[in-house]
Amino acid sequence: MGDENHLVNQDFVSYYSLEESKRFACEVYRYILEGSDPSLMLEQIQKDRADLAIVRIPTAQSELLQPLGAMCQTSVLADCLVVYSRDNLKVGRPRPLKNPLELRKAEISDFPFLDRLTAEIFAGYRNHYNKNPRLSDFNLVEGYQEWVRLHVTTDNKRCFIAYLDNEPCAFAAIKIDETDSQWVLGGIIPKFQAKGMYRDLIRFTVGLFMDEKSPLTVLSTQLEHLAVQRVWVSEGFFLTRSYYTIHLNSVR
Repeated sequence: MGDENHLVNQDFVSYYSLEESKRFACEVYRYILEGSDPSLMLEQIQKDRADLAIVRIPTAQSELLQPLGAMCQTSVLADCLVVYSRDNLKVGRPRPLKNPLELRKAEISDFPFLDRLTAEIFAGYRNHYNKNPRLSDFNLVEGYQEWVRLHVTTDNKRCFIAYLDNEPCAFAAIKIDETDSQWVLGGIIPKFQAKGMYRDLIRFTVGLFMDEKSPLTVLSTQLEHLAVQRVWVSEGFFLTRSYYTIHLNSVR
């Protein structure tokens, strides 16, 4: 969830993930194949010899699963990530919120409250970490709590807490960029679900990005999360790309 020492090539991006390395007590590197030629990325993976390499490849290049698996002790096909984009200039302003939500920017003093909110929203949630037997002891909620806090303290990131009738009901963690701003993480407390609040959070976020003059809104999720994808499409988002997430344990 955090990173340093980016290596950017026209075909791939790689970096040492400091926070994940601390979290799992091993050397974790991440790789994203963005071009058509995987050769340099494969060379970099072998050069880094990570304890855990988290690799994302376009789903159209599934033939890479076999050579990737041959580079390590064990490999795990951990998830399929789908990425949606909204052309804010073309689609225009989002529609008004359905609910009379009040949203405020979270501060460092909100950390204990945000921790409780995140724990309630993401109890029982699973992601690509949970698919890897070597990470079976990882507490995903703690990881998400750490991620949310970073969106309070990092310059180009923000976290908003939503209230309905003065009661906290949701949060949204976002990243603002001059080219493409991102909804990163968010959710609704269970008792407030099925009220259209998720759609409201998306509309609020898009409106904020447009106020910041960001031309694109980008968000992503695991393929199986169909309900949120239906909301995105109805709010002017289009599927733009998809990736397989592969964990390579003990690259050799």
